[in-house]
Amino acid sequence: METHGVQFNNSLYKLVRARYEGTETLKEGYAMCYDVTRGTVTAPDGERAFVVEKPSLTNMNNFAGWVAESGEGKSGANGPVHFDLVLPGSVCNVWAAVPAVIDATRMTVCAGQWYMYHAGFAGKGSGKAVETVAGLTQAVPGLVQMFTDEGPMSGGVQTLVSVGGNLEIMHSGVTYLETTLAGDAWGDVPDGLFPGQLKLIQNRGAITNDVHVIYTTYCDADNWVTFNGVAGDAQLTIWTGVCWCPMCTEGADEASTSPVISPVLSGDNPQV
Repeated sequence: METHGVQFNNSLYKLVRARYEGTETLKEGYAMCYDVTRGTVTAPDGERAFVVEKPSLTNMNNFAGWVAESGEGKSGANGPVHFDLVLPGSVCNVWAAVPAVIDATRMTVCAGQWYMYHAGFAGKGSGKAVETVAGLTQAVPGLVQMFTDEGPMSGGVQTLVSVGGNLEIMHSGVTYLETTLAGDAWGDVPDGLFPGQLKLIQNRGAITNDVHVIYTTYCDADNWVTFNGVAGDAQLTIWTGVCWCPMCTEGADEASTSPVISPVLSGDNPQV
């Protein structure tokens, strides 16, 4: 890795040791989250701040950092492996799936992936490119040097890919709708974790059918919003500690009546 003047253990390159218990071979720049639900949940476990795992829909508020160059090539195939983890607030190489323009492109860790994707909220798990790299895609990711954010958790980003039916929507961060759907789709937004938590849902692609987003606990009876194919449509909500309340709805249609809310991935669509 070219550090461009960033020195080992200086204030802009902060390393800690971590353990990975999965089976995939690690690469420099892979994003990691702490495994805070390991062990007996009713007892303390110091390894919850040491053992890391791949980002997922359920651990994005436990973002840990990125695999350092010295951790590349290690594999969990033969049991737990220890490696160096770069902490948020560092300048480091990250695994990225979007082209980067120096001092302009922002990215955020993506649920279910090792890479950084389109920008979500600021905070741990997000950052700004300090290098220009062309040609990066989800199919062909690569390394980008990034000035990574500190502060509260960003909550990550999620990309929804579906052929219709039920969708699982992440309760934190940003959810992007960016695939052509073969049929109408429904997804429930779980309750937030703390007052002031933000949730953004945005249509980035040319979806050809309706996507109905249903808030499990909303501030009024009209608790679902429909996205229907216009790129840029978005809704930003805030969790009050009691319910989700809309802050801005751009283009998406708010429903006039409330459907029957179905559990996420239950197989039963709400009656819309």
